[in-house]
Amino acid sequence: MTLSSTPITTNQLTTLKIIYKFRFITVGLLSQYRAISVETSKGTLSSMLKHGYIERHYDKSYKLLGKPARYYLTTKSIKLLKDQEGVSEKVLHARYKDASVSEDFIQRSLDIFKTALFIRSHYPDKRIIFTRYELAKYDYFPIPHPDLYVKKVNDDTLGPKAYFLEMVGNDHFFITKKRINQYIDHLETGEWPHQEYPQVIFIVQTKGQKKRLREYIEDLVINGHMDENEPEFKVIDNLDMLTNRE
Repeated sequence: MTLSSTPITTNQLTTLKIIYKFRFITVGLLSQYRAISVETSKGTLSSMLKHGYIERHYDKSYKLLGKPARYYLTTKSIKLLKDQEGVSEKVLHARYKDASVSEDFIQRSLDIFKTALFIRSHYPDKRIIFTRYELAKYDYFPIPHPDLYVKKVNDDTLGPKAYFLEMVGNDHFFITKKRINQYIDHLETGEWPHQEYPQVIFIVQTKGQKKRLREYIEDLVINGHMDENEPEFKVIDNLDMLTNRE
């Protein structure tokens, strides 16, 4: 496949699809995701940067802060990906803003990537992980789409067969409350095509967030705004709880 006179290799195209999936990547995260050496990842990204397939957020302060460069799609690669199966033009259109998004947004994207890697490392071949960008082509998921949608495969253990994951940042609490209500409304619409509605897991950053969120969910049940466990909400503040809960 070519774009203008610059050829793209299969390896580079695979990397572009990973950036599409997670929006931002680093050398280390790419290395973990593809199970390749850091040096190989550096070489791939350096070549893609040189040929204009990717750009990066990086300045001198990153080194002092111990922050890696964050790579994202360029106009050139966005146009190339439009021809790929499973890619949403709406998602790609939003990528034109990636040069100017906030540091908090980038870090949140990287945290979602890390969470996906954590799940995959603990459940090799037993979980299929979709990001919000991969869900854009389906019309039965809640809007906004969850950060991650995880399905069990080759696994007959007890517990939910699928779950939505939401990363809770330092946003105002009303934003998270609104998100909970959106899930309740989505369940009530009956749009979900499967018999069992996925469990909804909120990953918070502090014990205070965890307490507030749990209290809010309990109040919804007590006041009759939702049935107990419909949908089933869980609030955790440690990724290890993802494995301990099953």
